[in-house]
Amino acid sequence: MPGRTPDVAAAKTAPERQAETEAPVVKLVNLIISKAVKDRAADIHIEPEENACASGTASTASCARRPRPPKSMQSELISRIKVACDMDVSEKRLPQDGRFGVNVDGLAVDLRVSTLPTIHGEKIVIRVLDRRSLRLTFDQLGLDEQVARAWENVIRKPEGLVLITGPTSSGKTSTLLYHAARRSTR
Repeated sequence: MPGRTPDVAAAKTAPERQAETEAPVVKLVNLIISKAVKDRAADIHIEPEENACASGTASTASCARRPRPPKSMQSELISRIKVACDMDVSEKRLPQDGRFGVNVDGLAVDLRVSTLPTIHGEKIVIRVLDRRSLRLTFDQLGLDEQVARAWENVIRKPEGLVLITGPTSSGKTSTLLYHAARRSTR
């Protein structure tokens, strides 16, 4: 009809309409995850305290405290993350592990989740596996020359076992995925 003003709700995109109908806890979890991915954090920590619920992120360079979710949302926040991982929401006394994937601004991100019971409730650590960091060349893996030569000799063998150890964010997964991708293209 000419002269009619467009319907604002109809002009919104599907994600905008979905965000309006999502529960506050879903919005909070999505915000925590997207902020961590944009900041290139390696981990997200959600830790209940006596009178608060602390949250923070950790990268290879630093740890950062984030705004604290309200203590009243603690159990909803933890339940939401456990549901996303297909964990048993009713189990609060035993540690659990799970995983799920999200899409943040078109970037596929894998999340590995661990829960641990504490005196003030369940603590959650979410390991952020950003696939951007997995597109490396052999030189970018950072192996010194002698280790690189030894690695190449071992990885070419048709059978055997390779054990890779190291601290968090030291490149274990990147190293294995680089060689798995290289091997699959042969």
